[in-house]
Amino acid sequence: DAFLETTGVSDVKSLATIAPDLNYAQVQTVVPGLTIRGISSRDTTEIGDPSVVVVTDGSSDNRPYALSGTLYDLDHISVLRGPQGALYGRNAVGGIVEIATAKPSRTFEGRASVDLGNYATRNLEAMVNVPVNDVLQFRVAAISRRHDGY
Repeated sequence: DAFLETTGVSDVKSLATIAPDLNYAQVQTVVPGLTIRGISSRDTTEIGDPSVVVVTDGSSDNRPYALSGTLYDLDHISVLRGPQGALYGRNAVGGIVEIATAKPSRTFEGRASVDLGNYATRNLEAMVNVPVNDVLQFRVAAISRRHDGY
């Protein structure tokens, strides 16, 4: 998570700026799409499967609009190049972007940040990890990013 913060990775689009062979593009001006090593799918319909699949905590989301979400409180992100059907059982011939969120731990911790900027930018981030006992812990993270138009 610290590496992602220092490099400015806050979404899949910004991840593509630092991950080799991963490209992010807008298809039809509104629908985002991923390409790994030149392999992509431009079928953005409900029945089309992408060539590059985003997997979050073991669950694949093959709808292109899911790429627009903000990343926060992560354990790690992996970009797996090439066909990944053996590992994930999907027809992702281009590869997989695997996102793993941070898991609850036995340590009480929390953090929050507020960023204010021009065009009424208001970015809020917060996380709290609470260990109830040796067996039960919970972690809650929230993020809000807003700004006015130009």
